Amino acid sequence: MTLAVIGRTAGEYAITALGRHYWKMAGLVLGWVSAAWILVRISDIFINFLRDRYFQRSQVELATFVSLVGRIFKICVGLVLIVALLTRAGVNVSALIAGLGIGGIALALAAQKTLADLFGGLSIIMRGAVRVGDFCQIDGIMGTVEDIGISALSLRTLDRSIVSIPNAKVAEASLKNLQLRDQFWVHQVFNLKFDTPHDVVRIVLDQITEILSGHTYIDKSSARARLIQLTASGPQIEIFAYYRKPGVDWAAFLAQQEGLILNVMGAIEAAGASLASPLAALRVETSNNVNPSPPSTV
Repeated sequence: MTLAVIGRTAGEYAITALGRHYWKMAGLVLGWVSAAWILVRISDIFINFLRDRYFQRSQVELATFVSLVGRIFKICVGLVLIVALLTRAGVNVSALIAGLGIGGIALALAAQKTLADLFGGLSIIMRGAVRVGDFCQIDGIMGTVEDIGISALSLRTLDRSIVSIPNAKVAEASLKNLQLRDQFWVHQVFNLKFDTPHDVVRIVLDQITEILSGHTYIDKSSARARLIQLTASGPQIEIFAYYRKPGVDWAAFLAQQEGLILNVMGAIEAAGASLASPLAALRVETSNNVNPSPPSTV
């Protein structure tokens, strides 16, 4: 009696051949998805390790390239997983791709911009034109590069907003990388008043030259102060020099340039001169002896 009940209960919960097939398929799909997920996670760890290592060595180009290759690898893993699942489900993938025909051509034409952005991103990284963390100006937009993705470059502007620029456009646009400068350009123009004596102008030029030559990080071979022209407002003096100091960024350079400008203004005031107004001044002299002659009468 007891054995009959046990046998009947076991028969109710027995797995049929069709059930075993479904469970096998579910386990196979779960195994493939799990393997793809583990492969992606391992690639993330490996890519993060390489990227941090390249950043520590200041090899920003390689770090950016590794990040982009990692994203492409994840997409390839996903595509391989989809193809494998379709093949396991009995779908003839080769016949499906071949049967697309005109639809495949239309799809390729529609994706040409995406491919252009992909190869544009690879071109940007391989040329080393711009790297993650660089402060640059792209197509008139100035900011810091946050990320170079598969399709677009993310640029954080000075107002802290994010601008996304397609990689193909970045590869073709005018790109000015301010981070790659080896020196900073000091270029200032001062206008003195029109009635400044020539000996005072000469003293001002000598004082500015002395200020530039006495600065530690100013390139002495490029530093100069010259009277370049006489404008409507007065003599115009140009200061030209290159500033070089290892590890200095744009903000630090502006602080140093500010000190130079203040020293030049002090030298101008010490010489007895003063800066002119940006607008030309018209001076009219009149004489007290000038009287209008009465009109002649006939």
